[in-house]
Amino acid sequence: MESILERFGHVQDEYMRQGGYDLESRAKEILHGLGFEDEQIEGDVGALSGGWKMRVGLARILLGRPDVLLMDEPTNHLDIESILWLEKFIGGYAGAVLMTCHDKDFMNRIVDRILEIDTGEFTSYSGDYDFYVRERAISEANREAAYARQQAMLAKERRFIERFAAHAAKAAQVQSRVKKLEKIEQVELPRHRHVVEFRFRQPGRSGEDVVEMKGIRKGYGERVIYDGFDFRVRRTERWCVMGRNGAGKSTLLKMIAGVSEPDAGTVRLGASLRMGYFAQQSLELLDPSRTVFEQMQHDFPSSRRAS
Repeated sequence: MESILERFGHVQDEYMRQGGYDLESRAKEILHGLGFEDEQIEGDVGALSGGWKMRVGLARILLGRPDVLLMDEPTNHLDIESILWLEKFIGGYAGAVLMTCHDKDFMNRIVDRILEIDTGEFTSYSGDYDFYVRERAISEANREAAYARQQAMLAKERRFIERFAAHAAKAAQVQSRVKKLEKIEQVELPRHRHVVEFRFRQPGRSGEDVVEMKGIRKGYGERVIYDGFDFRVRRTERWCVMGRNGAGKSTLLKMIAGVSEPDAGTVRLGASLRMGYFAQQSLELLDPSRTVFEQMQHDFPSSRRAS
């Protein structure tokens, strides 16, 4: 019994040292930071959408406190509040972090080194994303200048060789310059990134009122999202709808797009209005049985095929 109690004491100390007693509280802190409500935390993971399952996976990794965090696009499916919380968490993280990311602002606030992979070549930059962009531009400009200088030198040497190739008196010099050219390491031009440009047709002029919502009420069961809500968007205005998860952002857009009907109130679209709606869940608008080309043909049957 004494040996068992001694062993239990050692195990208990180790459990405490590794944070076993505060594991549940830390898990809830991380899940709350990633936008989970208490009822979601107590619920079944299988009932969550793909985006929320991704957050559960991220929380599991963060809770494990590994020596190295490998994250592939960690800001995908996160709202602004969750991204800000994740920035704070990573900023105080003691381990190493290696991630791929397309969020420039997130990288500027988090990373201090950038590894560029370009056609099998690896280049390391010490700094954030903005520093990387500046240094890459300077490096490309220097490389282009070195290429131009080398091409001018090579042209001069080749002209000399061509001019005096048949002169016996210059044979030694010609041979020396030929060998020199053979040993020169050629400077290559940097590979320029081609940016695809899209030209959008000038849309027709709509009415002054684009969207007008009056007395909107919308709820899901006992939960009321909107009650007596009025909203108007006028021509040339640009709005961003912000709020916590579940606040009703997607519901608002769905009612404007006509995908969802309000329980009460009216939604009126302006005159001469053509709407483009991009849903949060792509399968709401796409047919998974079609190929990409078939989907485009279905949505735009009258468009002429590009030659």
